[in-house]
Amino acid sequence: MDGNTAINPANDFIGTTDHQSLNFKTNNTNRLTINNIGDIVIPSDQQTLQFAATTTSNRPIMQMFTSGTLNRDRMIVAHLPGFPNWGIEYCDTNDVIYMRSFFGRKFGFELILGHMGIGVENPAFPLDAVGRIRLLSGTITVFVLSATINSYKVLTKLTPKIKERLNKGDLPSGAIVIKAD
Repeated sequence: MDGNTAINPANDFIGTTDHQSLNFKTNNTNRLTINNIGDIVIPSDQQTLQFAATTTSNRPIMQMFTSGTLNRDRMIVAHLPGFPNWGIEYCDTNDVIYMRSFFGRKFGFELILGHMGIGVENPAFPLDAVGRIRLLSGTITVFVLSATINSYKVLTKLTPKIKERLNKGDLPSGAIVIKAD
């Protein structure tokens, strides 16, 4: 095969014209399919997609959008065709990466300020969580907080000094803020 010259892309192409999938085989085994709706399918879990090494730093392997900063939310990786909204989603307008389940967005990683949310769609603090939280130091529980509306409840013992600071709202820099259930 030496390639073609003077081709007309409207008439000269590799593909189908009858709404059928296009299969690529080696050793008489299907290795890749472009199905009739344009999805690229790798039919075996034994195959991998490999990209060449690069000498250019921070060169993207894939780009989700061709332009703009107000693109619609888009799944990066979905669990499977029957669960297209389970997995990893990118929100271009807020620059947030979400981990999603059937029940919606569960974890949010806000990219501009570096905030992480647990059960919070748009985290406003370095760690922004809904519900209970436990902090560990090795295997020892340092403290557990449980949020209620307009208050908090300490579920394990704290030092009197830390309790006093929490009661006054005098939270140290980098404090964890927990929203009510």
